[in-house]
Amino acid sequence: MFDAKKRIARGLRALAGLPAPELGPIRLIRRLAQGMAEQLDAAPRPAPVASRAPRPMGRKAPLVTVAALRDRIERRERVLIIDVREPVEAAHGMIPGARSWPIASLLVQLAELRADGRPVVLYCQDGTRASYAGEHLLGDGIEAVEVLAGGYDGWQAAGGGTSKLATELPN
Repeated sequence: MFDAKKRIARGLRALAGLPAPELGPIRLIRRLAQGMAEQLDAAPRPAPVASRAPRPMGRKAPLVTVAALRDRIERRERVLIIDVREPVEAAHGMIPGARSWPIASLLVQLAELRADGRPVVLYCQDGTRASYAGEHLLGDGIEAVEVLAGGYDGWQAAGGGTSKLATELPN
């Protein structure tokens, strides 16, 4: 172990351009960190870049009941139902016709959601993550967003049907 520390210290000294056995490994690391901090303090600070207007947080997506969503499905309304749970959760069952888009991927697929044009109903296991996702979608300008009250738990409790997540991609 001691031999490994010596090799690491030698490598760090070589990277830092310091003479060989001047410092032990701990002191060497401290000196390198101090030098890096001094360089960072001396470097000019770039101006902050505003990539876009801040998102108006706090605007909650309205809730839709299980009964209302079931009616919309039965009437074959054009609605995009999105399961924001992780695939391992969705594999245990989903609302029939729903798409599995985990929350992280949903928030980067905004252009696809806008292009689709259908009203969006989000759900997760109990509604918490779907509410968060709905808030972000509203803040990004997607207005037709609703969250399923009670989430998948509420859907199952009301006797809603389920389907399994497709594990293979269609051809």
